[in-house]
Amino acid sequence: HLAVARYEVGDANLDMERSNNLDFNLLYDDDNWFARASIYRNDVDNYVYLRDETEEEHEEHEADADEDHGEEIHEHGDLLLAEYAQGDATFNGYEIEIGRRFTLAGGELEVRIQRDQVKADFSAGGNVPRITPSRNAFAVDYQRGLSRAMVEMQDVASQNMISSFETPTSGYRLVNARLSHSIDLGQGAVLTVSAFGRNLTDEVARSHSSFVKNEVPFAGRNVGVKASVSF
Repeated sequence: HLAVARYEVGDANLDMERSNNLDFNLLYDDDNWFARASIYRNDVDNYVYLRDETEEEHEEHEADADEDHGEEIHEHGDLLLAEYAQGDATFNGYEIEIGRRFTLAGGELEVRIQRDQVKADFSAGGNVPRITPSRNAFAVDYQRGLSRAMVEMQDVASQNMISSFETPTSGYRLVNARLSHSIDLGQGAVLTVSAFGRNLTDEVARSHSSFVKNEVPFAGRNVGVKASVSF
């Protein structure tokens, strides 16, 4: 699988996954305040995941390949060997959002805060791989007529609760902004022109759930203008 730089090995003897899920949701909304919360627990029997070989295992495979085929030929080329495995796992997590709406200068200002977190481990011990770390998000959104402006910050924690074959991932903060205006062209057609900025602080950020996080971080500062027509 070249996109994730891995030589994947399947297992036809894997058992079927079965899960029992429990999910509680709370919603609140009035003219000004709004909130939502979700708490969940997922018990998964025979959870299937892709297990990367460790550095020691990789070196052993390379040494074996050198002995069998010579130094220039390796069984998996430059790809990391990854085998499908399974184990009983439990996922516990929550999501929460709180916001407030204000009437301001003929428009509506919305301020909201969000947070989510999940912890996942195997019944036999150890952490489930590639689990997203806890995240906070702060957003301010203002809309007046056909014009809209938004600024948001994502604060993602470091991930140190890792499996035996993973490496920790540093936390990061991303700041994004968008300004847009829509024009009614008539007959149901609307032209929307937007200016946007993503990762405005040019943060070096990596997704812990990515198979190629070290080689392919998130894009750096990205500023642009776009136009779209809907009808």
